[in-house]
Amino acid sequence: AWFTFDELCKRPLGAADYIAIAQRFDAVICANVPQLCGNTYNEARRFVTLIDALYEAQTRLVISSDVAVKNLFVGFDAQLETADGDEEIALQEQPKQRPNGDEESLVVGEG
Repeated sequence: AWFTFDELCKRPLGAADYIAIAQRFDAVICANVPQLCGNTYNEARRFVTLIDALYEAQTRLVISSDVAVKNLFVGFDAQLETADGDEEIALQEQPKQRPNGDEESLVVGEG
């Protein structure tokens, strides 16, 4: 299924919505993911909830963004922890050039 970031994270959706998406599709593409910061806190929170729901359902996630994955979240004080011993999501950044010369980051992850 192909969605834009705005369709998934700028609307008032919650965990139940994302779980329903994860149960319906084997893979989700989320296009146009912006850089997330304190000014986009609600959208960032929804995006993390989406990632969690997809991870738990073992649904593949592909995102496209104009920023590198390491710069996707800025201005947040957070660290990655796991208490259940599960493997973390393996992210693979695949930069590609757009026709206008700009670089786009494509991140592919699998839980």
